[in-house]
Amino acid sequence: MKMNPVNAMLAAVVLCGAARVSAEGPPRPPSPSERLARMKGELNLSDTQVQKLKPLLEANMEKINAVRADTALSEEQRKEKAHEIRKAGSDEIMAVLDPEQKAKFEEEMKKRRKEGPPGGGGPEGPRKGPPGGGNGGGKPGPKPQ
Repeated sequence: MKMNPVNAMLAAVVLCGAARVSAEGPPRPPSPSERLARMKGELNLSDTQVQKLKPLLEANMEKINAVRADTALSEEQRKEKAHEIRKAGSDEIMAVLDPEQKAKFEEEMKKRRKEGPPGGGGPEGPRKGPPGGGNGGGKPGPKPQ
């Protein structure tokens, strides 16, 4: 069966698009500026609070990026250190907020934890085990009794 040139071109475009989407990986986390803009809207931050939070968010992003780049750490160690940095960062943010803003911030954090990270496996975290259900090779496992 011969493929006409239009169909061949269409197939190539579709395949290239699929390869690009799979190569992009998970979405990147928001930049400190993006996060601050979102927080300003959600929490109704004052200009003074914005000025205090901007360097905190930037410093935390730098710390997390340094941990991600540290090849001496295992993946589990990187995750743990990043979690510690995020927790400390949340505590620093809370110190800048008033009681009403703290309540809103905590509510948003709970909501985000429940929804899970973007592209990262949902609220239980990434799935453990090999692809195909954990029995290796992707074959169906024994039927439950």
